[in-house]
Amino acid sequence: MKDNVPRFYDKRYYAFKGAVHEQIMSRKGKGGVPAYYFGLPIEVTHYGYALSSEQMRVKQERNLHLLHHALEIEGESAYLYFQLGQSELVLNNSGAAVQYYEKGLDLVDNCQPLYVHNMVEGLAKAYVMEGRAEDALALMERYEPLCDSARFVFYHANVLMDNHEPLKALIKYVKATMMPDTDMLGSALLYCYQHIIELYHLFGEDDLADVFCKKYEECQKNLYTE
Repeated sequence: MKDNVPRFYDKRYYAFKGAVHEQIMSRKGKGGVPAYYFGLPIEVTHYGYALSSEQMRVKQERNLHLLHHALEIEGESAYLYFQLGQSELVLNNSGAAVQYYEKGLDLVDNCQPLYVHNMVEGLAKAYVMEGRAEDALALMERYEPLCDSARFVFYHANVLMDNHEPLKALIKYVKATMMPDTDMLGSALLYCYQHIIELYHLFGEDDLADVFCKKYEECQKNLYTE
């Protein structure tokens, strides 16, 4: 996956704040990132998760300690609960992840921040891990009007598959490949094409499957030759 992440800023007015997963905030304590910002033609590979299972466990347990401490100092916030849910999910503690994600979403009053979209996706994953696929689907459908991104549509398709609705999933997978921000899927676009190919074969649409086989090969070439 890819994310657009604010990283360069005027340090006279803004600074990174937070015990872990720091965010750019105003030095005056009002607002977050500047109202006006723009993208740069820069791609950075983040290796923070290219760890052994033991290293990852240690990292996430450290993060949980820091996040709980921040919660005690700063009080409840949707963002802190989101990050607690993320760490618990990485540790496969889906039950704890569900509790934190749900608390976080209860505090959300604006669905525009990207982390809110990620929190919905994380909660859907946790529901599926808990054997609550129907709850995951209801969640994705509830937030669908507010989270119209290729990444969200891709996860929505995955949840439809978990609910044994392959035709609806196929429609979502195809939509995800045609959205303006499809490039934000990164390597997940390959999985998207794989599902489309498999589902078209399942429905006897071999010609359409062949079309997406070519797209898959092109995508694979572009991803691994850049």
